[in-house]
Amino acid sequence: MSTGITFSVNIQGLKNWLSSIEVRSPQTLQEFLRGAGDIAYEELEKTTPKRSSYLWYSTITEMSEKSVLVKPTAFYAAFVESGTAPHIIRPKSPDGVLRFEIGGEVIFAKYVNHPGTRPTFFVKTAREATAKRVALLALEVYKKLYGAKS
Repeated sequence: MSTGITFSVNIQGLKNWLSSIEVRSPQTLQEFLRGAGDIAYEELEKTTPKRSSYLWYSTITEMSEKSVLVKPTAFYAAFVESGTAPHIIRPKSPDGVLRFEIGGEVIFAKYVNHPGTRPTFFVKTAREATAKRVALLALEVYKKLYGAKS
């Protein structure tokens, strides 16, 4: 299930540089993409709220020849990222009731006025940290490929 939560790292000139690496050394491009994916995964791991851990465990990595995508797939990831406005929660069935616990006490209700949630920006935070680290990785790959000195 897609959440609509993905991120891309845009570093000025990176797209052209990746194209030149692909021509010069396709293996190096794949190593760079794996490294960038690992960095994104690590940064997302650091920033993902761990309340139930399902959100974190829903994170997947998809790699192709020219890109890598790291994203949470939990259906509620977008709500955690961006927050929610106050809203009413109703049972799935029109004749049903909601059942939940508060402080060990079981509560039944026809509906609940949910106060909404604050955004966490866990994906945005991971994207910003990933961009910095991927830029450093690109510099290391450049030095390795072109023999540039520090």
